[in-house]
Amino acid sequence: MISDFLLMMSEIRRLFLAIGILLLATRDGGAERINQEGRILGPAPVVSTPTLFNTAAADAIVSAMQILPVTNPWNEDISHRPRLANSDAMIAQIKRDLSPTRQNLRAFYEMNYVLVPNNEPRLTLPFLDYPDESDLDGGTFPNST
Repeated sequence: MISDFLLMMSEIRRLFLAIGILLLATRDGGAERINQEGRILGPAPVVSTPTLFNTAAADAIVSAMQILPVTNPWNEDISHRPRLANSDAMIAQIKRDLSPTRQNLRAFYEMNYVLVPNNEPRLTLPFLDYPDESDLDGGTFPNST
């Protein structure tokens, strides 16, 4: 009687071990990448050549990526949240504090980026402007940036 019980327990352990191995083997293989809005992202993009921002190629790559973690506050859609009563006054103050030539929305030309392959050779560049606000080592960058 006890030997039958031990034999049955041995078979159950083998079954659970086999199920566990199957689960581990297929765990990430079929998982879909889903962004914070629930949109399926598809396969992770591969950057094979340096790609300048604000191009169709860069847009295709970036749209397939989850830039920040799903739970990051920067992903929150605030378009339907209530505005503060003094919101217009705050914007007006910000505009008054800017020079007249800077009061319109414009692209930040200093905030561009280049998507580069992982195997791109890196080089060190010294920061000539604002060195006290930059990384101490000057930073290493892919060769084509």
